[in-house]
Amino acid sequence: MKSGEPGSPRRRGPPRQAYQYVRPLAVTFAIPLRLILTMARAELLQLSVEVAPGALSFEVPPLLLLPLCENAVKHGPAKGFRGPITISGRQEGAGVRLAVTNPGPNLGPRAGSEGLPTAEKRLKLAFGPQATLTLEGVQGAATPSTQATLWLPGPMPSGVNT
Repeated sequence: MKSGEPGSPRRRGPPRQAYQYVRPLAVTFAIPLRLILTMARAELLQLSVEVAPGALSFEVPPLLLLPLCENAVKHGPAKGFRGPITISGRQEGAGVRLAVTNPGPNLGPRAGSEGLPTAEKRLKLAFGPQATLTLEGVQGAATPSTQATLWLPGPMPSGVNT
């Protein structure tokens, strides 16, 4: 019986290379942007992308930015809050700071949430304990806004396994 056929035992193998398909940030942006444009009705969505050229070649693992963008739509325009969703990125020293800002107040982590905790685990696996994910209300904004920020301290170490 071949693996994958009904009734066959599940293959148990060595851990997979979790981040064998790292991509430059410029390529990584394509998936969340497509999601945002698909999820939100065009008349409700204002999207702003502000990424400095130095940050575009920085390699990030797949699916790190996607949950932040999904949450921005879900807790912003999809809940009736009006204003832009902004995706920004800039190089800071050897690292990169990425942020996704959406309209609507920061209500903190939701009990039972899996998106942000999973993104944070991916972040730590890929970049180590210096990498951070923060979620906070934006101070001084004309309307309440929430910002999720990733700090990637430098290039991912080679040979990262899960």
